[in-house]
Amino acid sequence: MRSVLAVSALLCATSIATADPLGLDEPASSVEARGIEWTVPAECPLYVELVARIEARLGSELPTSSPRMRVIIRGTQGKRLVATVWQVLESGQGTEPRTFSNDACGPLTEAVALVIARVMRDSIAAAAIPPPREVEEPPEAAVVTAFPASRRADPSPLPRERAPAAPYVPPPRSVADAPLAPKGFGARILAVSGVGTVPGVGVGGELALFARRRNVFGEVALTRWSERASAGGLTTEPAAVGLDVMAARLGYVPEHTLLRAWAVTEVGRWTSPYEMPTRAHVAVGAGAAVAWPITDEVRVVGVFEATMTVVRDPFLAVPGGPEIHRPSAGAARCSLGFEFGWW
Repeated sequence: MRSVLAVSALLCATSIATADPLGLDEPASSVEARGIEWTVPAECPLYVELVARIEARLGSELPTSSPRMRVIIRGTQGKRLVATVWQVLESGQGTEPRTFSNDACGPLTEAVALVIARVMRDSIAAAAIPPPREVEEPPEAAVVTAFPASRRADPSPLPRERAPAAPYVPPPRSVADAPLAPKGFGARILAVSGVGTVPGVGVGGELALFARRRNVFGEVALTRWSERASAGGLTTEPAAVGLDVMAARLGYVPEHTLLRAWAVTEVGRWTSPYEMPTRAHVAVGAGAAVAWPITDEVRVVGVFEATMTVVRDPFLAVPGGPEIHRPSAGAARCSLGFEFGWW
């Protein structure tokens, strides 16, 4: 009985002394080929399957000059597998190992294949970059001069300083780059000058109110032409003739531009110091304008407008009397002034 207990105690002591202090079982097989050392238990995939998974990640076969990798998979006493993978450098030292654990060897093999493929991909990319070329400086050209040696300048070349690069200055933003607001409104006051309306070259003033929605706008304007002397026809003295006009305009303004255009219809009445029947003035036409912004609410406006007279009744001093003035078939005018509001 005492001999049996002694043999049992000796076997227990031997097993405790030979066990792994970390609780890891020794791998069952080890393969080293093409720079990869694969040391794993028997239930893990074969070396050829590991290579197939690495090549699937790379999209090509293993390179001939691949880095040396070492993989060890061991089992713990809790039936869990632990994989350790690291790269062996040319000096013989290893990089910092990476460790994975799982209950099955398949997922560990996939993780190891991903790590090895990434290391090989970085190695291939580093080998594809050519080393920097050394640029040889051309020999300095000999300086040939016709002056005697006593009058020659110092032959040592002076260093050339590269002019500093000019700082980048962005181009100024055009005032036309600002997008149109959904709607706007305001007023405009203009000085007007033109021909074909009152006798000679007429001058006057205009006040307009406008409203805009997106690209379409409309406005109502009142224009007063100052009285101008007429030739008078058969009268002995010239007569002064003026005109008051009410105009309605409907127009279009394009996006990102300073221009605008419109169609106009105007109705007015002639004025004169004579006591005569009031004559109507009716005309239609078109016009265009350019508006230069000074601020967000103030603009300088230049206008050109041409009209065709619809009603051309002669202007008589008295009914049946001599003709004082007959409106022209067409008229043209230019205006310049200021516009206030939110366009």
